Amino acid sequence: MVKTRVFKSGNSLAVRLPKEVALPEGTEVEVTRREDGAVVIAPFRPRTMKELVGYLRANAADLPLEILDMKPEWPLHRCPPGYREDGKEETGP
Repeated sequence: MVKTRVFKSGNSLAVRLPKEVALPEGTEVEVTRREDGAVVIAPFRPRTMKELVGYLRANAADLPLEILDMKPEWPLHRCPPGYREDGKEETGP
């Protein structure tokens, strides 16, 4: 366990992560509070198809080009509601 402090940064509170537990600079994280009161800071991981598509769109410039050319392996009829087979959001009825 590493001990640190909460401090004020502008209008927000912040936590300095000591190097023993540091994440790479720019890592997108999610912060949750468990029922026991513990605050958990963890790297963001998409949990739904909508979150995954949004994450991939936002970070497309950082992805290897081979990923952008990949074809889905799942049956296209299993696309989540609101998305077309090509992964784009549906815009109308």
